[in-house]
Amino acid sequence: RQFRTEIATNRDNLAVSAAYHVPLQKVLSQYVDADAEGRKALQSSLKFDNIRPPGFERTAWDLSVTTESLTYIDAELAFVLSKIYTFQSHIDGLTGAFTDAMFRNPPSYESEEFLRVVDVYYDDLVSMEPILLEMYKQVLPLIDEALAE
Repeated sequence: RQFRTEIATNRDNLAVSAAYHVPLQKVLSQYVDADAEGRKALQSSLKFDNIRPPGFERTAWDLSVTTESLTYIDAELAFVLSKIYTFQSHIDGLTGAFTDAMFRNPPSYESEEFLRVVDVYYDDLVSMEPILLEMYKQVLPLIDEALAE
């Protein structure tokens, strides 16, 4: 039951993050590739409301690994859950590397270097977010089925 709650929470949080990242990444990508005139035209569309990295709950996973309770659930479900939490860890790693770099050399939001780094981060992130959302969509019925047994 806790897995279902945690996965649904992570799905909902990621959907909100993705809704922010996707349109911003499109404008940002156009902006960093544009010449000075193109940048002026795009400037009003480039609005940051912080970076908004996705965050993931993982208490149910950590507890199940620590207590070895994964052995009590269906092996296929345990495998899918493991893939999801591993994928979340990849996104966390990407976010950690990005934020570490930012804090080592704090940028100005208008600097070209900062915008290029955010563009690379968002480019990776927006390619990963739909994959993870689809994984959530596929695992929730498996969890519901296991709970019904």
